[in-house]
Amino acid sequence: MKTLKDLVLAASEKVVMNEVSNIKEIYPDSTVFESIEEFEAHVVDKAVEYLVDNYPDEEEYTSGTWMLSTACNCEGDWIFLIDGEYYIMDYCDWNNEKVDDVQVYIWNNKLNEFHKRLAEELEREVVVEANNVIRVDSLNEIRETISEACYGYFHFSLGMFDNLKLYSNNKDFLEQLPTEFEIYNEKTNRNEVFLCDKDEYGLIKISRPQYIIEASLQEIFHNFTNVEAVDAATYKVKCNIPYIQKIETILEWMKSNSISFLGQGYIDIIATVENREVVDYKILVVILR
Repeated sequence: MKTLKDLVLAASEKVVMNEVSNIKEIYPDSTVFESIEEFEAHVVDKAVEYLVDNYPDEEEYTSGTWMLSTACNCEGDWIFLIDGEYYIMDYCDWNNEKVDDVQVYIWNNKLNEFHKRLAEELEREVVVEANNVIRVDSLNEIRETISEACYGYFHFSLGMFDNLKLYSNNKDFLEQLPTEFEIYNEKTNRNEVFLCDKDEYGLIKISRPQYIIEASLQEIFHNFTNVEAVDAATYKVKCNIPYIQKIETILEWMKSNSISFLGQGYIDIIATVENREVVDYKILVVILR
C-alpha cells in the first residue's frame, strides 16, 4: 500500500538547486514542509476551515467536497524536503490525478479527525464518508465484498485486490479483526486463506499468504505460459493471445509490489516483442533488476 510520502513524490517534481543553498532564493513565496506529517496537518487544517466556511449545511462530507486548490486557495508554491532533496508540487493543476490522489489519501486517512473537527466547528452531528472505500463492520461483510466483486481466477488466487479499499470506524470490530480468515471457493470446493491487515486509520488491506502467492504464480506460469531464460536477468514469456492481457497485468502487479519472478529476482522492465507473422501468441520480455 502506498504511503503519503510515495504519493507526494509521484505528484511532485524534483527541484534542481544549481548550487543554490537556500530554496527561498528560487521560490521566495513558497511554503516549505520539512516533514510529511507537517504537510498533512496543514492540509487538514485548511480543509476543515474551507468546508466550515463554504459548506456548513452539507448532509454528507466526502473528499469530493473540496480540493487542495480550493481549500488552500493557491497559497503559494508547496516545497517538500524529502530525504535531503527538495520537491515542488503544482497542487492547483486540476488535471493532475496524482495531486488528487494525495488529497484523497489525506481525507481517507484522517477520516475520524475530519469527523470530530467538523462536528465541533459546526456544532452538530455530521456524516463523513471515505472516498472510493467500502465500509465494513463484520468479517462476513468482508467475505461478501470480496465474493460480490466477482474477481477472476487470477486475481482471487493471487490476492490482487489493489482496487479493493475497505475501512471501518467500528473500534470493537477492528480490535477483534483476525489477521487471517477463510473464504469458501465454490469453484475449487475448498476454503481459501486470506490475510487481513489494518492501520491506525481503520483502513483494511486484504491479501494472500506469501506461500500461496508463490504456488499460484508457479501454477499460472506453468499452465498459461512458456517461460524461457535468455540469460540470468532476462526471460521470454510466451503466452497465447486470449491470456496475454491477464499475464501482462500479473507481471505489472508483481513489479509494483516487489514480488519475485519465479524466485529469480524482481522485475525491472516488461516489454512486448512485436511479431506480426504470429497471430496466436505473443512474447513478453521480462528483465530483472
